[in-house]
Amino acid sequence: MQWRPDFARNLADGWMADGTVEPHDERSTVRAAGSMDTTIDDLPRGRRCVLLLANDVRAEPAFPHLVRFVLGEAGVPWNWKYGDRAFWDGR
Repeated sequence: MQWRPDFARNLADGWMADGTVEPHDERSTVRAAGSMDTTIDDLPRGRRCVLLLANDVRAEPAFPHLVRFVLGEAGVPWNWKYGDRAFWDGR
């Protein structure tokens, strides 16, 4: 994988939990799929899934509720990533 400077104008910055901006970085030393900039067309086809996109970490508390609403209980172990974080319950 290589950084493509022609993609730079189409990038979005993210947000930290405290509301400060988290700028998109150039990812010049890629080592895993998490370093990849991709498009929805790049995702595998034919699987039942929910793609959750947010460039603001303040949206993440809604992820478990949204997945359950669309797929039902999927058995996703949210605490692996988020620990003891409080999630929005949909009310």
